[in-house]
Amino acid sequence: MADAVVYVYAVTDPDAPEPDVASGVDGAPVRRVVAGRLAALVSSVDAVRFSEEALRRTLEDLQWLEVT
Repeated sequence: MADAVVYVYAVTDPDAPEPDVASGVDGAPVRRVVAGRLAALVSSVDAVRFSEEALRRTLEDLQWLEVT
């Protein structure tokens, strides 16, 4: 993945249990990022495939949404 952006799934308490998720969007691994009293569950995704324009186009594609 040449250029990546961060996809945020949730913001939670840093002491919350680890999520029981094998992979996230587009098969990317999910990781926790902690900053002070908050944590975020995130994945790195391809910047081109998840650009504003690409998302606008693909969010209307129900088959893409189902497998992503």
